[in-house]
Amino acid sequence: MFTIDPDSRFSITVISADGKTSTWSYKPQAGPAVAVEGRGPNVTVILRKVNAHRTEQTWNIDGRPAKSSTILSKDGKTQTFHIDGTGKDNKPFVEDVIYEKQ
Repeated sequence: MFTIDPDSRFSITVISADGKTSTWSYKPQAGPAVAVEGRGPNVTVILRKVNAHRTEQTWNIDGRPAKSSTILSKDGKTQTFHIDGTGKDNKPFVEDVIYEKQ
């Protein structure tokens, strides 16, 4: 689940295949790296707004870089998130998540 809180903070709740729930959040700002709460002490993200429907993010996850993009559909009902980077095992990963407005 992806929500935008009243203070513009992004909050993400994920339920994994094994049923574990995790929640993380950050308050996006164009430009500087911001801390990502709930993902560990060394996780930051830099946000760049491309246009009204697309943003790109540069992540630092415990010293490992990752790049992502978020695309909001023109009708505002679907958001697609794509990320690729290097995992804790130093192997590349790719993740795609589709959020639908409830």
